[in-house]
Amino acid sequence: DYNAWLNTHRVKAAELELQRSTTLNITPTFSIIVPVFNTPVSFFNEMVLSVRQQSYEKWQLILVNASP
Repeated sequence: DYNAWLNTHRVKAAELELQRSTTLNITPTFSIIVPVFNTPVSFFNEMVLSVRQQSYEKWQLILVNASP
């Protein structure tokens, strides 16, 4: 299941720090587009936290109202 896979593949704190301190010659901005429609608040909060914890800092989170 996913939790078992995650536990075996979770990145270590030292690796994240190395990724964050690495300087790239080209730094594109990644757009993360998320449709939102009746999303439970707990799912929404987990998603935002996951994005904010990424080691690459040049991103933008775009929330799209997906209601009919």
